[in-house]
Amino acid sequence: MKVLPALFALLLAAPCRPQPREGEAAYFESEEKFLSGFDINDPENGFSLLGGLEGSSMILKVKGPSGRTIGVFKPTSGNTLYEAEIAAYRLCRRLRLPVCAPTVEKTLDSASLDRFSILLEEVEFEGKDDPKFAAHFRMKERFRQAMMDRVSERTTMPGAFKTWIEPLILYQGLGDLASVKKHELYEYLFHDGPPDGGRPIELRQCTTLYKPEGCYRGELRVRELLDQFIGMLIVDALIADNDRFAGGNVHLFSIDARIAEDEDGWHRLPAPSLLMLDNGAGFLGSRTQALDVIRKDLKITRFPRRIFDGLQALKAQAEKDLPGLLAALGIPEDARHAGKHYAPARMFTSNLEALLGYIRGVEKKHGGAAFY
Repeated sequence: MKVLPALFALLLAAPCRPQPREGEAAYFESEEKFLSGFDINDPENGFSLLGGLEGSSMILKVKGPSGRTIGVFKPTSGNTLYEAEIAAYRLCRRLRLPVCAPTVEKTLDSASLDRFSILLEEVEFEGKDDPKFAAHFRMKERFRQAMMDRVSERTTMPGAFKTWIEPLILYQGLGDLASVKKHELYEYLFHDGPPDGGRPIELRQCTTLYKPEGCYRGELRVRELLDQFIGMLIVDALIADNDRFAGGNVHLFSIDARIAEDEDGWHRLPAPSLLMLDNGAGFLGSRTQALDVIRKDLKITRFPRRIFDGLQALKAQAEKDLPGLLAALGIPEDARHAGKHYAPARMFTSNLEALLGYIRGVEKKHGGAAFY
């Protein structure tokens, strides 16, 4: 049964809007501060390349002098523009979304680049002889060769340094558009969908890809999950990231960074959140494809009011001081990669305007039911 828009708007009145969970802001502030202060060029650090099936771009896994894994360093490589990773994280923080891993900009010095070069020359990717992944490894080999050429021409290299997240679980339930349309969250994406009444949704996923193997669960209120899922799509639209539903780019993690063991043998994620793990494809493809996931593929007609307000604040700042906003978000005017020219700033401003126009059109048509 459909809910009348006026009644729905009343049921989702402002006092019931979800607020960021306790500890969430502290988590991101602490992690970002730690990453910013970490010396990525300390010769005592450990470097290794991510494995054969862990993405196609050349990514460094970084361990500190104690041997603890600190994070991954993602330079511009293959299908990755490092500025897109920076912009995604900063947009997540501006919109108060927990769905991006803490990320800062770092630069490898000459000595670190020498170490990177040796790894690129000597690496043997596990699984490269499996015929099922032949196309993947052909692409990865092209990207390896291209990165070796880039490293040989430079004395420093900037990139996005992202915190290492454990536990981390690939979540298939919202990992592609077909699955989204079968998920119990789907009916809440529309202005005439049911009110949630604060009810919880349990997210479940079994895995043999991540350690410890087994089955995981995490529980979120409908509105928290709506905030995270719609917010993820909005950030994708702003940076024109068209790679979210290609498979393997929607994950679950625990903001508490721990696993609890339930009596039935399941692993439970306390303070769970969706996670946009890989955002490097932003600004490298079609300007409107990610935007059209919202407008055309899912045709979403219900949005978080606080995120809409955040988008309006971004628009107001862009009108007042666009260079300052772009600098704060880490979005360059121009970018060159693999012989091609890109215009990240123009993509961002165009998509911000188009996204606000779409949401305002939904509001004009459906009134208060367009928001919760």
